[in-house]
Amino acid sequence: MGDPTTTMVANPRIQYLQAAQAALAKYEPDIRAALDSTVSAMTGGSVWTGSPQASNFTTDVQGGQGTLRTNYDNLVTDVTNALRSEPAQVTLQEAQAWQRQRRLDRY
Repeated sequence: MGDPTTTMVANPRIQYLQAAQAALAKYEPDIRAALDSTVSAMTGGSVWTGSPQASNFTTDVQGGQGTLRTNYDNLVTDVTNALRSEPAQVTLQEAQAWQRQRRLDRY
């Protein structure tokens, strides 16, 4: 193949980030629905009501649901932005270095 410092190849990070996007999309319905039934039961008055502790717990559950959704949205944004910032091609040397690092990161 030619000089690894000048030979251009497909950027392996793009495939990695696209796989991350696909994984995130797969779990989106579950994440969006997480705690829906609990929040509904708590705010609907069908479970534990009438005490300051119950009210605080309801607020905490609603806050946790909001935090989960916000964190998911932020993660999707971060992966999308990372993907957009990647060049389509990198040098062979860069691609090989990234792939070596990925193998090391698994351990």
